[in-house]
Amino acid sequence: MSELSKRTITAAIMIIATFLALFTLSAQAFGIASLVVFSIGIFELCRLNHLNNPLTALMIAIFTGLGCLSIFSSIGELIVPPIFVIAATFWLLFLLLLASKVSIQFVSPSLSTTLSGLFIIYIAWLALTFLHSTIGPGKLLYLMGLIWIADSGAYFTGKRFGQHKLAPSISPGKSMEGLAGALAFALIYLLIAIWLKLFPITILAGLTLVFISVVGDLTESQLKRQAGIKDSGNILPGHGGILDRIDSLLAVLPCYAAWLTLIH
Repeated sequence: MSELSKRTITAAIMIIATFLALFTLSAQAFGIASLVVFSIGIFELCRLNHLNNPLTALMIAIFTGLGCLSIFSSIGELIVPPIFVIAATFWLLFLLLLASKVSIQFVSPSLSTTLSGLFIIYIAWLALTFLHSTIGPGKLLYLMGLIWIADSGAYFTGKRFGQHKLAPSISPGKSMEGLAGALAFALIYLLIAIWLKLFPITILAGLTLVFISVVGDLTESQLKRQAGIKDSGNILPGHGGILDRIDSLLAVLPCYAAWLTLIH
């Protein structure tokens, strides 16, 4: 089976699984199910940072403990607004650094990077559950669809036309043409979604989220490059690991949640 066939089949299964989780599970059940998925991401993060098994277990325990505390108590409601704004500021800063051609070499495998990554993943998961319960599963699916469409646009356009490297020191496979494809696909998606009144976002905000998704992707790519591996895992044939699929969402989810918090 070709790599494209594996990628297509896996993508179809992931979309169906996501759709079922969004629309059939209660808020608490969705929180628990997504917590399990993001916990695999924590495991892969520890692998990228070469942490041994006891430290990996500790990181996963901390993450699941924070998650369960958020699901079954009011802690999530108390910290949600400020933590999303802080996270959005962090990712926007990274975007500015990238646009300014400033190196992000300080993102390197270490225990401190893992701890930072743990809280980045936790905040993204918190944003996911927050958005699921506030804007509803339909609009959340449209948000995730924006990133998936942009990612697909970048992949196919980059494969066909990619010549000018976007960030060769971080991810040699990504190109300026791929970024242009991501923006073009996202723009078409946004125009259709806004025309049908399916997605409460402006064109500018939507395209900004696409740029932010690229920063999330490149941040994980930097870690993989430092660790000397191609994919964060092999749980998803044709796609790699969980982190390879949610790296963009790690940046986008809290930024969108912050945007909603600030405009209301």
